[in-house]
Amino acid sequence: MNPEKLKIKSEKRIQSLGLEPNLNLPEIENLNDLKFKTGEQIAKRILSLAYLYGISFNASRKSIQNKLKEYGLIDELSNWENKILTKKTLTKQDKVNIDWVTESIEVLGWAIGLWSEIPLLNECNEDRQADNVPLNENPVKFITTAEIIPLNEIQEQADIIYRLHWIAKRTEIGKIGKHSNDVYMERHKAINWIIGLSKDWDTINTDT
Repeated sequence: MNPEKLKIKSEKRIQSLGLEPNLNLPEIENLNDLKFKTGEQIAKRILSLAYLYGISFNASRKSIQNKLKEYGLIDELSNWENKILTKKTLTKQDKVNIDWVTESIEVLGWAIGLWSEIPLLNECNEDRQADNVPLNENPVKFITTAEIIPLNEIQEQADIIYRLHWIAKRTEIGKIGKHSNDVYMERHKAINWIIGLSKDWDTINTDT
């Protein structure tokens, strides 16, 4: 969709949610200027994050490393994720950051059709993530059959997440409440990675 028309569409949708968009935010990139990740790349990123999230449920970091090696995913980790699995002691902030990766998974999973919508006014649905992301089993089929949904839908989601993140930095959104900025920072990061604004997961720009 034309970026100008997309901006207007997103602003109207945000207003329909009972929120006030910033009409001065610029348009996002044209669809033809974006370099989308493949379904396979997205699937591998989902798996890497899902295994990392096991730390929040007291999975040992060594066991996570072993699983990632077993399934050929260890090289998919970012520098920060590697450090999380190998550093001597995790800080409180490390654990908080790990807790929020499910919001990235929410966007990534939607982008390959694992679920049909992203709850804009709510936090992610961890139960459906657990039901749809295959852990502790060979992920070859999950990876090789993953297909990205229509690119125009990705572009539309990128635009509205960008605009909602601006709001989330300044006020609470729906039932997300005080964690609105944390949620939308992760979602913004994931969608910007999908549309190719950065190759490095750790340094994705989420400015608004």
